[in-house]
Amino acid sequence: SDYLWPGIIGMGTLAIIGHVFITEALKRLPLLVVSLSLTLTPVLQTTFAYFLIGDDAPSAQTIIGGAIIISGIGLTMVFEERRRQRDSVVVDN
Repeated sequence: SDYLWPGIIGMGTLAIIGHVFITEALKRLPLLVVSLSLTLTPVLQTTFAYFLIGDDAPSAQTIIGGAIIISGIGLTMVFEERRRQRDSVVVDN
């Protein structure tokens, strides 16, 4: 196909750019934020593929998995904030 090599070059370029952003994020953001964001990547990819390019609708297992990932991220953020508050109280005393 006439689109094979331009597609490969385009995907490779986007992958490189994505990894550069991940590397910069690791330098500038807390590790917890970066790791949780990376965990969310498959959920966002599936959602964008469905809505933007008309890919197949996600299966029930995919939707449940996405909900578990999002719930896990939410719980981690809540408990991390509680830990920070607890640690700041211990340090202040």
